[in-house]
Amino acid sequence: LEDFDAARKEIINEIKQTPTRRADNSVSDLLQTARKLAVHSRVCDQIGLAYRNKKLLWRSLIVISPTATVLLTWLLWNQLDWKNRALLMIGGLAIGILTYYLGKLLLDRFRHSFRQIEFLDDFFNQAYNHEIGLSEREDLQALWKSVRKEMPHSLQAIPPSNFPFRLTRRRLIQELEKTIKNDIPQLRRQLETPSSTPSPQPSTSYKIY
Repeated sequence: LEDFDAARKEIINEIKQTPTRRADNSVSDLLQTARKLAVHSRVCDQIGLAYRNKKLLWRSLIVISPTATVLLTWLLWNQLDWKNRALLMIGGLAIGILTYYLGKLLLDRFRHSFRQIEFLDDFFNQAYNHEIGLSEREDLQALWKSVRKEMPHSLQAIPPSNFPFRLTRRRLIQELEKTIKNDIPQLRRQLETPSSTPSPQPSTSYKIY
């Protein structure tokens, strides 16, 4: 998202010195890129949320297993002989180790499943299931098809474990969506305004906010 913001500023600076027709094409390209990035970011947000929940559950089980073993051993200490006490503690330790490696295996499988397009489709549906109408669904599906083929490479380069906190992700997504809904349309309107004058000069510069 930071790279997109830098590219957006660069394009705006170029637009100031570009004839109206070419500038309008640049704005259209910027809008299309922003919309693709928004879809990509929303899907990544859902993937990051699922990864965090799985990791939180894994860590909770790792803590709960030895804690429950210690508590159970303490409650039954006077009722068990030394052999049963040892068996109980060894069993709790074994459960803890098994939980650790099983959880690690499941997280690894979760990361490897990004190579499957069907897996990514599920997160796209989660990201947009409650927010798109029938009129928008076809357009979003077309955007998603152009984005998803690159997502496995992106997720391999930056896995969910390296994603920023969700509050940060949501803030960046909201800023991006604000750019799509407000800033880029405003930029296009500013381009259209001087085009209505009788004889615009090629050297005209436009004030971009």
